[in-house]
Amino acid sequence: MAKGPAEAERTVVRKIDWAVLPILFVMYMLAFLDRSNIGNAQVAGMGRDLGISDREFQWLLTIFYIVYACSEGLTVMWLLMPPNVWAFLCALLWGLASALQAAAPKTNHGWEYLMVFRLLLAMAEAGFGPGIPYLLSCFYTRAEIGLRIGIFFSAAPLASSFAGALAYTVTRIPGESWRWLFLVEGLPTLVMAVVAVKWLPGGPNEVRSLSAAQREIVRDRLVDQTGSAQVRERDFIWAEARTALMDPTVWCYTLMYFSCNVSFASLPVYFPIILEEAGVQAVNAQGLTVPPYLVSFLACIATTWAADVIRKRGSIVVATSLTGFFGFALLRVLPESLWWRYFSLFFATVGVFSTIPNLLPWILNNQGTDSARATSIVLINFIGQCGPLLGTRLFPADQAPYHMTGILICGLLMLFTSALAAILSYVFMSRNRELERRENLMGVAHLQAGREVERPGVVGYRYML
Repeated sequence: MAKGPAEAERTVVRKIDWAVLPILFVMYMLAFLDRSNIGNAQVAGMGRDLGISDREFQWLLTIFYIVYACSEGLTVMWLLMPPNVWAFLCALLWGLASALQAAAPKTNHGWEYLMVFRLLLAMAEAGFGPGIPYLLSCFYTRAEIGLRIGIFFSAAPLASSFAGALAYTVTRIPGESWRWLFLVEGLPTLVMAVVAVKWLPGGPNEVRSLSAAQREIVRDRLVDQTGSAQVRERDFIWAEARTALMDPTVWCYTLMYFSCNVSFASLPVYFPIILEEAGVQAVNAQGLTVPPYLVSFLACIATTWAADVIRKRGSIVVATSLTGFFGFALLRVLPESLWWRYFSLFFATVGVFSTIPNLLPWILNNQGTDSARATSIVLINFIGQCGPLLGTRLFPADQAPYHMTGILICGLLMLFTSALAAILSYVFMSRNRELERRENLMGVAHLQAGREVERPGVVGYRYML
C-alpha cells in the first residue's frame, strides 16, 4: 500500500533525524563533558596536586567563557563552510585540548599550562555548539525544530550525569586520578571528529538514505517554508543582518539567554563542590549529581516536545524558568538542611537545563532568513555567553558552605527570564493580531494552507508565541 503524503513526509523526517541528531547529540555531550569536567577534577584533587588556589581555579573557569564569548563570530562558519568539515575541525581541536590537560606539570607553571588549553578548548567549542540551532533550522520546519533542539541540548544534563558517574568511578583510582578524567573524556571526541567529517550531511537533501522520491519531498518542504528549493543561502546578506540587529525582541532574547547562562555554566561545575562543602564525602558528592541531571535530561525532551505540540514556546519558557527560580528560592530559604538542599537542586537543574533548549528555537522561529537567523544566534551567544563570566565567580570558597549570594543572583535571574518571556509572548500576540488585521483589510487569503510560513512578509506568516 502506497504511503500518503503525511506519512511519506514523516518517513523523510525520521531519516533526517537518524542522519543528523545522533552525531550532533554525542558531540555536544562530549563538548559539555570536556568543558565542565574541571569541577570534577578539582574535587578529585587537581588543585591540591598542582598547588592551584581558589582564585586561580576561578580564573580557569572564567578564561573559558571570556574566549568563548569572543569567539562567537565563528558561528557564521556553519553558513560558509560544509558542516561536516567545520564540525571535524572544531572537534579535533577541542578533543586535543581536553586530553592534553592531563599532562599539566606539577610545577609553578601548571596553572599557566591549564589556562592555555582551556583557551583553546573554548575557541573550538564556541565554533561548534552555538551554531547547531542554526544548522538544525536548515533541516526542520518551525513545528519540528523545538524537539530536535531539545534533544540536542538534553545532551548537556546527560553529560553532567554521566560526568558524575564517571568521576565517581575514575576518582577511585589511586594516585592523581583527575588526570584520567581529562583523558577518558577527551579522547572519544577525536573519534567523533572522524565520524562527523564522514557522515554529517550538509542539508536535508544530502542525507544518504533518502530515495529520489524522498528528495522531492525535501524540495517541496523547502519551497513551502521559504519559497526556495535552496537548503541554505550560502551568502551572508548584510541588510537582513541589520534588520535582526535592530529588532528589540532579539535583544530581549539576548537578555534572557544571558540570565539563563549564569546558572547553566555554574551549576555543573559547582554542584559537586557545593555538596562536598556541605559535608558529603567527595566521591559521594560526584555520584549524587547523577539523579538531578537525569531528570533534567528527560525534562529537556518533554518540554520541547510539548512546545512543538501547543505552538507556544513562551509559555513553556515561563514555566521552566519559574521552576528554576523555585529551586534556587528553596536553596536560599532552607540552607542548613543537606537533603533539602539536594532536593532543591532537582528543581534548579530541571529549570535551568530545560529553559535554554526552549528559548533557542523560539528565537529561530521568529527570524525568517538564514542571515537573520545566523545574526541573531551570533548576537545572543556573544552577549549571552558573558553570563558564565558572572556565573563562574558566584560561588567562591569563602562563602562556603551556603553560597547565599550566588544562589540569590541565580534565582533572581531565572525570575527575570520568566518575566521577559511573558512580555515577549504578549508582544508577539499583538503583532499577530496586527498581521491578521492587515490581511483582512487587503482581502488576501492564506496562500500556504496546511503549512507554517517561515519568512516574514509572506501572506500567512505569524510569529511563534
